[in-house]
Amino acid sequence: MKKKFIIPMITVAAISGAVLFSAFKANSGKATEQLWFQYSGSGDPTQSENYVLSGSAAPDCGGDQQVCAIRALDNGFDQPEITSTLAAEINAAVSNNTPSANVGLRD
Repeated sequence: MKKKFIIPMITVAAISGAVLFSAFKANSGKATEQLWFQYSGSGDPTQSENYVLSGSAAPDCGGDQQVCAIRALDNGFDQPEITSTLAAEINAAVSNNTPSANVGLRD
């Protein structure tokens, strides 16, 4: 009688373990390379929907007045993943009229 109870429990535990561990993958398929994204020129520059993918090379922005482009990870939809740190860097670059490593400005 105990064997009839133990075998199904072991089976359930094994299946649960397999499902649990298969959910954790080493690489979720997200890009790990930082790319450049051009700002559309309208809307909040700290919102990803206001950017289009530019590529791995920095665009020629050449200014210091408003956001031109940012460098970030792709969020999986050809838009930048804007973290709170990057949003603060965007705001600081605009406030100080100074481009940074991840924020290009234009006139």
